[in-house]
Amino acid sequence: MLAERGVIVVVFEQNPRPYGKIEDGLPRWHVKLRRKEYETINDKLGRPDIHFVPCTKIGRDVDFRALTSDWGFSAIVMAHGAWHDRSLPVPGADAFVGKGLVYQNNLVYWFNHYMEREYAGPQCVVEDGALVVGGGLASLDVIKILQIETTRAALADLGIDEDILKIEQEGIPAVLDEHGFGWDELGLRGASSASMSPLRSKKSTLRSFWPHCAWAAGPKANAPTCSGWSTSATVLPLSGTWASRRNTRPISNTRTRLARRARL
Repeated sequence: MLAERGVIVVVFEQNPRPYGKIEDGLPRWHVKLRRKEYETINDKLGRPDIHFVPCTKIGRDVDFRALTSDWGFSAIVMAHGAWHDRSLPVPGADAFVGKGLVYQNNLVYWFNHYMEREYAGPQCVVEDGALVVGGGLASLDVIKILQIETTRAALADLGIDEDILKIEQEGIPAVLDEHGFGWDELGLRGASSASMSPLRSKKSTLRSFWPHCAWAAGPKANAPTCSGWSTSATVLPLSGTWASRRNTRPISNTRTRLARRARL
């Protein structure tokens, strides 16, 4: 917008590439969306009056006071994005990071790269029966990662090696059917989701993921529950996304499971 009006713009980026959350905030299956956003960003940064400066962190490589007073800029826009997770607003929660509590950024980054031979980033252990707290699309991506990884691991225990992208694109039921298995035979409980945000606008999306789950809004939490399960986890008001282990127990003879036969 500024460059279109003849303003010379300098973009400082702490990473080597300018794509931010588009690069590693999206799970690997968002190929088309990522390519589209890459092209949009490249087009904008390729304009004559825009200068891109990579690997430069304000406060470390460039002094902020010098930037505001000595560099001759008429204005500075702090567009630092969401590169760091917001902590869970529970006293002492971060003491459990790496011990059952996993934040979304590290989980998605791990998922996108852990199969690379020289990967040396954060390590995550995906466990069956995780609780995902968050009300946005990021939480749905986290649930898909958990469902895909646990399904893939269960199939591997049966001697079947399946591709992650194939599971995402065709859906878990179709992949299991191809190998002659049903969800119950895998022995998985599946991931659960809890959110403080209203579900009305998201109900159709959520039902497409869990067609057998009964969604109910509680008087305080406005959070989904699935018939056949009770949970010991506390539903908390969050604006971020996190995943943790939770204990569940069946409370009816129905075999309804949250996320069972999920169409990812």
